[in-house]
Amino acid sequence: MKQKHGNQHGYTMIEVILYISILGVLGVVLTNYAYRGFTRYRIGRVAQQVIDLKRAILQYSAVHDDYLSIRLNDMHNKRSIPLDMRNSTTEARHALGGAVTLGPSTELPYATENYTDNKYMFYMTFSTVSHSSCIEILTQGHFYSDGGDLDAIVTFDEDSPGSYKLFYYEHSFFGSTLSKDASRKITMNRLTMEQARDACSSNMRNSITWIFS
Repeated sequence: MKQKHGNQHGYTMIEVILYISILGVLGVVLTNYAYRGFTRYRIGRVAQQVIDLKRAILQYSAVHDDYLSIRLNDMHNKRSIPLDMRNSTTEARHALGGAVTLGPSTELPYATENYTDNKYMFYMTFSTVSHSSCIEILTQGHFYSDGGDLDAIVTFDEDSPGSYKLFYYEHSFFGSTLSKDASRKITMNRLTMEQARDACSSNMRNSITWIFS
């Protein structure tokens, strides 16, 4: 009776190791692909959250002549904060996990110093945004505004909050009182890639502030 050699049955050890290695590489590739896809989804959600939160602020303050009454805690209590941004009874978070703050623009030091009548303006700030996400959000600005009521965008590295960078629209009050630097002017409804790279100076801890009127 003839004996069958081992390599005529199943796989050799080398083949098993090879197949496991291939599966491992495919797993890493698919995981990275899924992670990038999920990150892009969350960035898209951030853009939508800016729209939703702006709408909520306008509805909340509709009974007032100005935006001085805007308070995050009170909006929480009245369930005015969009549902997917409510983190607790006192906090709000955006889709990338960072904290959200808002209020009348009189609370902003650079606004108060340069425009005294800013009680008719409000801001929202999304913190702890990574470098790549920050750039993508700022260069896809058409998702969160048509530019008609957006006066300025301010960014800063959270580790150096005193060193902010402000970009303004033609119609913005900040355009006449704070900055005439043409490189800071928003000519379309978004920052250019060069402006966004300049604005997002931190690897992981960028804050983006939108100022509306």
